[in-house]
Amino acid sequence: MGGNRRKRKSIKPTIEEGPSTFVKRIREDEEIQFLNKLHQDASVLLSDLLTDKKLVFIEGSVGCGETTLVKRVANELDLPVVTLQLSDQIDAKTFIGSYQCTEVPGEFVLEPSVFSKAVTKRCLIL
Repeated sequence: MGGNRRKRKSIKPTIEEGPSTFVKRIREDEEIQFLNKLHQDASVLLSDLLTDKKLVFIEGSVGCGETTLVKRVANELDLPVVTLQLSDQIDAKTFIGSYQCTEVPGEFVLEPSVFSKAVTKRCLIL
């Protein structure tokens, strides 16, 4: 059981940094190490698919790292991330868009949703 434990690198504080700076630096270093090990292969695969203009859908259970992966790849590809909040309360009009009346009787204009606008631009949708 205990044979799979990873050894952590020991990080020593420099004289210039105070205790809070040192703790923050350790947390950032550990987070970067964790993300690099966890997402390296998935990040490369996702970047390659997006570079080839493939449509990619990522799903997983809560807390398994989908958002972190998407944000990391967006950063690597220098793309903005558009975040949508979807629930069972969202209807088709809210998701795709709807027609709105204008001041001219019988004339309607399509009011696109956040999703419709995001699909037409170069970005990652989360």
